[in-house]
Amino acid sequence: MFLLAILLLKNPLSPNNIISDLEPSPDSMHYLNPLVSLLQGKGLVISYQNRSIPTNVPPLYSLVLFPLYLISREIRFFYITNVLLTIASTILFYKIITKLFTSKILKSILFLAFATNYIIYWYPSVAMAENLLTPLYLLSIWVILQPLTVTTILLASFLTMAFFATKYIAWILSISLIIVIVIKIISLKTTLHRKYILSALFFSVLVGFFIFFAFIEYLNKGISTFNVVLGNLQQLVGVWLINTNTLTFSKFYI
Repeated sequence: MFLLAILLLKNPLSPNNIISDLEPSPDSMHYLNPLVSLLQGKGLVISYQNRSIPTNVPPLYSLVLFPLYLISREIRFFYITNVLLTIASTILFYKIITKLFTSKILKSILFLAFATNYIIYWYPSVAMAENLLTPLYLLSIWVILQPLTVTTILLASFLTMAFFATKYIAWILSISLIIVIVIKIISLKTTLHRKYILSALFFSVLVGFFIFFAFIEYLNKGISTFNVVLGNLQQLVGVWLINTNTLTFSKFYI
């Protein structure tokens, strides 16, 4: 943990690091400009002077960045929020390996490999949704490892929606978590009545989160969340078809 702290020790206000490089690429503009727009009362949009356009990304990561920006009014303080998210990821990773393994040597090796991974200490320097997606993903693994209770069911429902609300393409993680939770409920050694209750609780809360998110998206961007999901599905099928055709073409000529 101390080593990771050293690697993360950067001055966000210094012009001599990547933190101050607020170019649109890869996604910085879509997450940072809406913070300014929201503070100006324009909503989570990309704006300049009197013009504004909707973002192409979901709002959750920008909303997570907003409190510190509201306090500091310094856009580069996104780095501090990202560092806090990285610390949360590190703690969750430690809890997961502690749950899965008993060997202290193995846990030490895994934790060191995680803490010194380039991606882990580089991501906070850029405003990308992966900074939030990482702790959410690790939290979902931790939830899966816990016994099913009302608390874990509610948390799983929130995480299922949070994946998609952080990055549209993460709907794959949402579907995966739904499948795992359903399997866990079915596998429970309990009464059928309790299984029905847990299932109803999970899906009813999930639908509630989805309706709330869809409403926010419609108010903010005037788009249908269903169209976004459908668009991602079409892209995924398109990539699969391209890869399949490429593989078939290669085999034919080889």
